[in-house]
Amino acid sequence: MLEPAIAVTMKVLDGLPSPEDLLEGRPVAPVSSMIDLDPTTIVLGVLFSSIGFIAFRYGRKMEMMSPVVIGLALMFYPFFVRGPIGLLTVGAGLTAALFVFRD
Repeated sequence: MLEPAIAVTMKVLDGLPSPEDLLEGRPVAPVSSMIDLDPTTIVLGVLFSSIGFIAFRYGRKMEMMSPVVIGLALMFYPFFVRGPIGLLTVGAGLTAALFVFRD
């Protein structure tokens, strides 16, 4: 039963540098492969996260579940979607969902 979980864990840990690599000063993954510092990506992430925060606050104040859930999704999806086209597509879809799924 634990074998699939162990296999997934090992696969995730496979990409990390070993302690020996760190101690011996071997290079690890460059920062540019871990985070995206493109100005367009940063602006889109901040824009849609702000819309999500406003929707979240509105949903909590009005005690409506759909703006709260969609607001949370808008606030946190920029951490998982890379690239400006993906951010724009998902952000526009979630923002449209705010208007489609109004209570």
